[in-house]
Amino acid sequence: MDAEGYLYCEGRRDDIFKVRGFRVSCTEIEAACAEAEDVQHAVMVPPTAGRTGTLFVSPGSADLRDHTDAGAKLRRFLAGRLEPHKVPEKIRYLAQMPRTANNKFDRKALVRLLEYEAMPERAQIEKKEVSLV
Repeated sequence: MDAEGYLYCEGRRDDIFKVRGFRVSCTEIEAACAEAEDVQHAVMVPPTAGRTGTLFVSPGSADLRDHTDAGAKLRRFLAGRLEPHKVPEKIRYLAQMPRTANNKFDRKALVRLLEYEAMPERAQIEKKEVSLV
């Protein structure tokens, strides 16, 4: 609630997670990314007990897709706008974000991608298909 008595909804409850005892909002991280000139879209996937939180980014230019230092550059940018515990540990670049039928970012597909990548190598070989749609 602000000084004038207005209440603002900053996101859903599952959008909030804790890092070193501090509350962190995915929406806040995504909003900070939106200020970066080379970011077209950003989606933060919160951490779980077995997985580090990951910021997925669609680059704003084709040149950035080949730039190996892009994650470090974005991390420095975010460090200037967010408290240290809010800067994501892991940043992943995707050419295109998966979308739902309603054209919203498909966070569940991003979680499935992370879970698939965390599978042991032999399980990945045995796995025939992972649907991201």
